[in-house]
Amino acid sequence: MKNRIKSYWSNCLSIAAIICSVVAICVSLPSAPELGIDYIGVIVGILSLLVTMLIGWQIWNVIAIDKKIDGKVKQTSDSLTESINVTKKEMIEYIEKANEKSQTEIMTSLLFIQGDNFLFKSQFENALLRYLDVISDIIEKPYIENYSDAINACILKAREAMRSVNNNELKRVLKEEKKESYLKALLKIEGYKAIDIIIFLRGL
Repeated sequence: MKNRIKSYWSNCLSIAAIICSVVAICVSLPSAPELGIDYIGVIVGILSLLVTMLIGWQIWNVIAIDKKIDGKVKQTSDSLTESINVTKKEMIEYIEKANEKSQTEIMTSLLFIQGDNFLFKSQFENALLRYLDVISDIIEKPYIENYSDAINACILKAREAMRSVNNNELKRVLKEEKKESYLKALLKIEGYKAIDIIIFLRGL
């Protein structure tokens, strides 16, 4: 609406300037000068005023357009900045999660290897605890790849170690709060796959 009004006034001023120019030419045609009011001077003055107003109006339009452009640029810049910040936050969260996942997988692999080493050395109590540590870590952080297979492997190894443990020695090294933590993790395994290990730990 504002643009239409501006265009309307601009056209009116332009037409008025053209009319005044034509009138000025017509008045200046008679060869015999007449005494009286200097109509040509008045017309030239009016014409000059109209031209000045027209130029001023165009300058004002340019300034208004510049302000609109600046506003659009700022709006676009703010939108891009917000989009970049959101993308940056998502990337950081993804990288942090990927790093945590990698660290957990490495730690569980090391614990599993350590359990195998204890089992090989006939340190059955330590081997059992390491396998239970792996199961607890996997249950608490289930984004580990193929965690079902890893849990099944740990259950088999834990059973192997459990058959040869010294109960008195296991009671000595296994803290009560740690035992509860193991039981909590084992109870989350589907299908009661570790029910025998749960019964064994509860009997200590």
